[in-house]
Amino acid sequence: MMDGLTAKLKIRYISDTSNNTNEKVKNDYGSEFLLSSHHNASSSSMISLPLQKQSSSSNINSNNAVTTMASQTQGIQQLLAAEKRAAEKINEARKRKTQRLKQAKKEAQSEIDKYRQERERQFKEYEQKYLGTKEDIESKIKKDTEDTINEMKHRVQQNKQQVIVRLLQLVCDIRPELHHNLQLQKKLHGMHI
Repeated sequence: MMDGLTAKLKIRYISDTSNNTNEKVKNDYGSEFLLSSHHNASSSSMISLPLQKQSSSSNINSNNAVTTMASQTQGIQQLLAAEKRAAEKINEARKRKTQRLKQAKKEAQSEIDKYRQERERQFKEYEQKYLGTKEDIESKIKKDTEDTINEMKHRVQQNKQQVIVRLLQLVCDIRPELHHNLQLQKKLHGMHI
């Protein structure tokens, strides 16, 4: 503790009186000090203040100092509370922004889904109108295949006899001849084989 010590502090002091004041200040350790200052009305200035330890008999002046310090502490508390409220408002705004973005994304996705469904419906209508359904296409292919097979069977029946006669002619009518290469060789060498 500061027994019998005098210290000089520079503090910023704002006042609306124009007289000298002696205020009693109590520190965190329970010691009381006399705060004396000289200042002008409504001025803000840096001043040197002597701190002197006082006895606990002058309680009247201590209430003023404690009130002044309490009001400064209260002002700081108000600033901190205002800062906290501002931070909360900023966080709420961020949350609202995030929610709006999510909502916009959901709305966009629903629009995309609606558009996709509409286009699929239009395609199916076009397909049925101009191409027919899948079953129609399958039945058409099957019918075309059957028609082609029936036509081939009919042509086979029609030309079957002619083909058999021609095959028999080629197999049975054999005319023995020398091979063309052998005939050329004979002409070149004049040999008779």
